[in-house]
Amino acid sequence: HVSSELVTKIKTEFSSYLNDDDIIVTSSIAPCIQYLIDHDDASGASGKSIMLSVDSGGAFGEVNELSRYSLAEVLDSTGQARLVNIFANMRNMNMCVHRIHNHKVVFEKVRRLPYLHSVYNFEEAIGCAVMSIRGKIVQLPHLFLCRQSHPNQFYHSVDMYNWFTDKYWYSAFNLLELTAID
Repeated sequence: HVSSELVTKIKTEFSSYLNDDDIIVTSSIAPCIQYLIDHDDASGASGKSIMLSVDSGGAFGEVNELSRYSLAEVLDSTGQARLVNIFANMRNMNMCVHRIHNHKVVFEKVRRLPYLHSVYNFEEAIGCAVMSIRGKIVQLPHLFLCRQSHPNQFYHSVDMYNWFTDKYWYSAFNLLELTAID
């Protein structure tokens, strides 16, 4: 919910969501912004990305693994086709550079989610729905993002059974569904 509060304070035309253990390559930001300025039919832009882990399993240490990490690229000509595409092959698009008016819509919806569902799956799915419906998500040919994988990520600590049987799961799902058909 912190992101829901912070996004309302942004005064720029573009924004991105970045966790504390990930890095956006700063030289890639300007080309993403320029692409969005030049292409009204796009709602997000990113580039190539990598996933790394370090030997300590924490934030610091020697890099012991490096692999390609796929961010979303959704180029279909209609919002409906892009929505179908992203949900058929879910890939992260939170960290793209987005138009701020779309980001504000995403986090206004996320603010309505119960905590568990605002930090696990539905927050990202709502972002994917809004962004893909509102425009193409492009991936430019430069290094954009370095993500760090480690065993202490919150994502790995959520028990799927508890998440799915949570009394607020359906209301979170319903918000996603209404977002997609709205």
